[in-house]
Amino acid sequence: TFRSRSGAFIKSGEGIGVAYLVPVDSNRQFERSKFITEMPAFPDLYKEIHGMLPSGPVWDSLNWFTTQTGDMTYVGLAPPGTPAAALAALRSGFEAAGNDADFIKESVAKNGIPYSYVRVEQGRAIIRSLGAVSPELLKTLREAIGGQH
Repeated sequence: TFRSRSGAFIKSGEGIGVAYLVPVDSNRQFERSKFITEMPAFPDLYKEIHGMLPSGPVWDSLNWFTTQTGDMTYVGLAPPGTPAAALAALRSGFEAAGNDADFIKESVAKNGIPYSYVRVEQGRAIIRSLGAVSPELLKTLREAIGGQH
């Protein structure tokens, strides 16, 4: 939205980009976007300000949520029992689209950056994490949005 829906607001000088969210893995590693150069990834900004990466229950909750919403914004799923050949064709199609020059050009025109794709194993891990959310993380999320415990 920084470049698309909010593009005019940013270009006018009324708004600025401060940082963008990226999921941080259990080894405290994260991947910076090669397409976003106007601002730092949030963990880099936080470390610049505080001298360390973010931590604690609120950070854990935000990071979990960022992983869910950032990496799985657009998801393609197939029902259980889908034949292996059909899955292979689907995966091949996504891979081809992700590398198609015309599709990339169109997505950059719409979003300011191309779509990114999550590898199958990474997607499976994200889906599994939905069922393994700790009660503490859920409590922190609820408190952060003003919900009941």
